[in-house]
Amino acid sequence: LLYRLNLSAKTANSFRAFEYNNRQTIAPVISYQLDDNTVLTAEYILSKVKSSDVGSYYVFSSKGMGVLPRNFTIADPGLEPTLITDQSVTVNLKHRFNDHWTFTAQAAYLQYDQTGTSLWAASASADSMVRSQGLWDAASTAKFGQAFLNGDFETGGVHHRVIIGLDAYDKEYFADFYNSHNLDLDDNQFKFADPSYGNPSNGYPAWDRSTPLRIRAGVYGTQTSMYTGIYVQDELGFFDNRLRLTLAGRYSYAKNDDYGSPEKAKEITPRAGISW
Repeated sequence: LLYRLNLSAKTANSFRAFEYNNRQTIAPVISYQLDDNTVLTAEYILSKVKSSDVGSYYVFSSKGMGVLPRNFTIADPGLEPTLITDQSVTVNLKHRFNDHWTFTAQAAYLQYDQTGTSLWAASASADSMVRSQGLWDAASTAKFGQAFLNGDFETGGVHHRVIIGLDAYDKEYFADFYNSHNLDLDDNQFKFADPSYGNPSNGYPAWDRSTPLRIRAGVYGTQTSMYTGIYVQDELGFFDNRLRLTLAGRYSYAKNDDYGSPEKAKEITPRAGISW
């Protein structure tokens, strides 16, 4: 029985004021040798993130590029942080039948949750702008599965290295990015020459998160995708493996729905290669 525990923490500020990105991660791993030929490994990763708004890195001015100081920021100390929880579980099983054949199966489940906002420009002139904060609550789940068989054998004077496998993937992402709030009034904008922080002229937003995220996202805030595939490959070695011919093929079926626009596809992908 083998085990490992990884812990990490990061606190990062910026050369621009009010920008930060803090992260804590825990990642335990456990591996169990069931017998001489079989190993089962499980890994869990949990990350917690607290950061300032995406988009605050950018500065908007109709004067052109590079007209404001490098440390100029449109961020504000009163804005709520973006909070992210990112976690995944991975399980791997490897079994060796003999010196020539090995079977591997693995599965993973990923979950991502975000409560936050982004910061952009509603309008910008040469000397001022109206900052707009947009709601950006999001969640995502993804499931992966994979199994493959590796073989190594000879027929006559030809050496074969074979892999046969299948894989599958299913992901859903939904987000509420419909609402926004202008921090500055049109007649009292955020001035580049004399920026005022901590008291935007139009106040801070008060987001309504009482409705579940999946309902708020609706059809046009949801993405889904999935695929399944099966493949086989044989690398044939001639003349003591000095000449190698690779022949392979894969069949894939995929479905995708980006914000209410569903698509389907089926493909057969051949592969051939030669090496001396």
